[in-house]
Amino acid sequence: MAHRTYRNQNGEIKKIAKGFNWWSFWFSPIYFLYKGMPAPFFRWWLINTFMLIVTVGFWLFIGPIVLGFRYEKIAVDYWTEKGYKEDIEND
Repeated sequence: MAHRTYRNQNGEIKKIAKGFNWWSFWFSPIYFLYKGMPAPFFRWWLINTFMLIVTVGFWLFIGPIVLGFRYEKIAVDYWTEKGYKEDIEND
């Protein structure tokens, strides 16, 4: 599986999968907590709660698909805000 590698000044490495993220699809916002991203977890928890009410439950089918496609961008934005920079030597 192809991924993007991000590294901070201390040498810590974060790998972010490219394309559709199946783990994010199956576990939805809880996957953000597993990956150490509490801010996106709370943001998507609020979005899911609001959209479930607005769409009368239809979001249960659409939400995981949206999150599966958006995970890469959300993770990249989060880790670059935390000071990580993309490593040039990616796959």
